[in-house]
Amino acid sequence: MRARTGKIARLPGAIRQELNRRLYNGALGCDLVAWLNALPEVQRVLTERFAGHPITDDNISQWRHGGFRDWLLEEDRRARLQELDSQNHQLDPAQRAQRLHAHLEERLVLELTEELERLSAMKNCEERSNHLRRLSESLCRLQDARSRERHLRLLEAKAAHDSGLPRSPQPRPGRASSDLPEPFRIKGYRGGGGARPFPPLP
Repeated sequence: MRARTGKIARLPGAIRQELNRRLYNGALGCDLVAWLNALPEVQRVLTERFAGHPITDDNISQWRHGGFRDWLLEEDRRARLQELDSQNHQLDPAQRAQRLHAHLEERLVLELTEELERLSAMKNCEERSNHLRRLSESLCRLQDARSRERHLRLLEAKAAHDSGLPRSPQPRPGRASSDLPEPFRIKGYRGGGGARPFPPLP
């Protein structure tokens, strides 16, 4: 994530957190501007870094669509992890790790979907290319993780067969080699080593 350099991003962390909480609770921009500009810590930052220019409604609006949005995503992620942990506290460590891994993969897929939508709105060719490269790398890591998981299931099935234990359920016949959701698949890509969902960018 690109570091933010605006007025609000330069404020102390405790003030940014309080601003985010007030935004979340529906505070008006004009009230937030008056509150921030009256704080001595804010005045010091504005004097040292921004020639004393006060925070404006436009600064609040930019933060609402940037830093505040990132904060919401982080809070949502934290709440989901806490909920997952509370639901699985009676499971053994291996089961908890497995469920947590599945949950994190689900979150990654959702976030990649959002990134695809953001990519389609980009107009700058260089920015779009860099963003696509990062997105492709993330997709490759996701596919590699699923490939390792399939390999582990095969090893477990072989070990169960060799020991005479019931075999773990196997993928249904005809199932696509790639477990990625349909929007992330490339026609003809069958998973495994070597091939990648996206070709390298120039």
